[in-house]
Amino acid sequence: DVIIHHIDSSGNPLNEDTVVYEKFGTTIEATKYINAKEGYKFDHVEGETSATIDSDTKELTLVYKKKAGGNVTVRYIDENGNAIAGVSDQIIKGEWGDSYDAATPEYQISIPGYYLDEEKLPQNMTGKFDDSPKEVIYIYKKDKTVVNVHDSTLYVGNEWKAEENFDSALDKDGNAVDFKDIKVTGDVNTNEPGKYDVSYSYEGVQSKATITVKDNVLRFSSVPSELSFNESKISTHTETILRKDPNWKIIVEEDRFKKSNWRVTARLSEGFKDSSGNTLPDDILLFRKENQSDQWINSETEVNVFDGESNDKETLYDISWNQNEGPLLQVAPGTVKVGKYTADITWNLIDAPV
Repeated sequence: DVIIHHIDSSGNPLNEDTVVYEKFGTTIEATKYINAKEGYKFDHVEGETSATIDSDTKELTLVYKKKAGGNVTVRYIDENGNAIAGVSDQIIKGEWGDSYDAATPEYQISIPGYYLDEEKLPQNMTGKFDDSPKEVIYIYKKDKTVVNVHDSTLYVGNEWKAEENFDSALDKDGNAVDFKDIKVTGDVNTNEPGKYDVSYSYEGVQSKATITVKDNVLRFSSVPSELSFNESKISTHTETILRKDPNWKIIVEEDRFKKSNWRVTARLSEGFKDSSGNTLPDDILLFRKENQSDQWINSETEVNVFDGESNDKETLYDISWNQNEGPLLQVAPGTVKVGKYTADITWNLIDAPV
């Protein structure tokens, strides 16, 4: 007789041995007795491939190996059954009868803008490979989580609370989220001018608000270094000399939380004189304004030359006058000699109306 063994690639028995009885001298081919167990397929004959029946018992060995199982394809779709852009299927491979597990984080992936619908998890997330290919389909819902904030501007000394820059928030299902459930990171020092970034986050979604703390400013933004007047000839009657630049102006910057009116004054800090030391009288630099008496700007008198009215729309204010108004020179006969005269004017910005 001939005994045929059926083993796996590790030498373990798979099926009961096949015993073949035939006439004396009959040749037995091992491959005619292939008997593959479910999930296995014939691989090769180990040793002799045939044996002839005689008075001795002969043994032949057939070796089997596991078949490849059908692939498990893990797919990702949205609520409408559509593939999610930029997300590829994953393929799990294995041998017949082996276990697979698609319920791990490797396959239950995070997708930006979506979240896994755990109420519709597939039943075949785990299982065993067999002859048939399988699909494990995960459904993801659009993540509606959002945190809305806005930037703002404060002034030194103002109070600030984090909820002032919070507008609204929704959870992943679109339900409103209360401010108390928002995590706030960052703070604002309202005593120190600067820009402060404060983050507002909920369930991994974060928005940033920039809070600008500004100093309360009232200052000269621009004061020309020279105020020139037209050249004139000595005359026998009083002459009024206009400014050379009719568009000459001073610019005041006013940016404060509490708006209030202000004014600009002028005074001669050093009187007119030429390079030879000749001086001019104090009554030569005139300030003129409609419906107001002329005033002399000199070293003894500080003259109010502009009244500023603050508003919420502007921060820069032009200090200027009509051509025949504002600072002018008025030269009386016999009060000056030929020459080029200069003086120093001090402009003061006063945080108070007249």
